Amino acid sequence: MGERVHEDIPKKNELLLKVEATPFRLLKRPMLIEFSSVQEEEELLTAKDLSFESKMSAPSLGWLAELPEFHIREILRAYSAQDLANVWTGPSYVLEKLKISLPEKKYNLMIDYQNKIKPSRAHPLFLKIHRETMLCYKEVFPEKTTQIHSSKGLFRSLGPEPFVRLFRSPESISKTDSY
Repeated sequence: MGERVHEDIPKKNELLLKVEATPFRLLKRPMLIEFSSVQEEEELLTAKDLSFESKMSAPSLGWLAELPEFHIREILRAYSAQDLANVWTGPSYVLEKLKISLPEKKYNLMIDYQNKIKPSRAHPLFLKIHRETMLCYKEVFPEKTTQIHSSKGLFRSLGPEPFVRLFRSPESISKTDSY
């Protein structure tokens, strides 16, 4: 007796997955502004009414200097003198303000390291400090992190929901943490 084959059922090797095209999704990718000189950075730091998004896209230690001293100290405390030497670049008035938040011994050690290496904004730690600064900035100055919602034209605050917390807040960093 022969096997009955249904013509409407495809054989195993003829199975094909039908994939429907889905609409394109717009993935927001942060644009980073790179400064070619300290003067360019100073111009941006002194600009009035700069949006939070603009500050996020322009990595600078200047935004860290805008935070209260306690937060500056907490962010910088997490890094060694050698780490800070790699990223200690920016306008002199910014570096002077940040210097106040460092213990004298750590600052002097950082300067010794800086004589051996050249600081760079391209260093991964520079961007890490910038992200930590922006997260802290958002918590300290929530009124400055307001944007217009593009689809509805309404003002909304940039609360924790649109962002993934990449780093912990300074309050959660203990003295025993190491990076």
